[in-house]
Amino acid sequence: MNQPVPEIKHQYRTLAFICVGFIALSCILQITQGPEWASLNITKAKDGEYWRLITGHLVHLNWHHYLMNMTGLTLCLAVFRDDLAPRHWIPSFLFISLFSSIGLLTIHLDYYSYVGFSDVLHGWILLGVAALVHKEPKMALTVFVLFWMKIIEENMDLAFFTSYGVTGHIAKESHIFGAIGGLTYGALFLPSFQRWLKKPYLQVPKGEQPAA
Repeated sequence: MNQPVPEIKHQYRTLAFICVGFIALSCILQITQGPEWASLNITKAKDGEYWRLITGHLVHLNWHHYLMNMTGLTLCLAVFRDDLAPRHWIPSFLFISLFSSIGLLTIHLDYYSYVGFSDVLHGWILLGVAALVHKEPKMALTVFVLFWMKIIEENMDLAFFTSYGVTGHIAKESHIFGAIGGLTYGALFLPSFQRWLKKPYLQVPKGEQPAA
């Protein structure tokens, strides 16, 4: 990265603050009976409790589920810390959450409510890939293909890539909506990804950092 050291340190501090903020907020929702009043309850959301479209992604089935997703969140921010600017993490969370929630409400799933951060994680990973593809197209496309293989196998109940260890129904459809939401956010708001979509054969020269 061709950035001054103070700027890099400020960026990392911001990411750390965002990470701790998500972990703390999810913890607060969990200990205040969030699965009851904040989950994406299909009926109540349609009846006007619209906050559930966002908060449903910050509560979890149990503490094991919480720890898995918060670990994934931390790793995601760490892996893509130099590829995706801090200003994108919170807006992309809101975008992916709404995209996934509306998708789940639209297809009329046969379960009563949804909780969990995993759909956002799916979207964030593909958003990180979108931010990376202009610099490392082979690596990014490899991750992209493997990730969609994972989504396909879990929707076919093959359980080759996927092992949850969480009791209860897994909303596999939410992972699809989350992944599409992440790519959609990238196509709308990442200039480097927009440029790559127009000219995918062009690669950023080594040492050059496109704005993301």
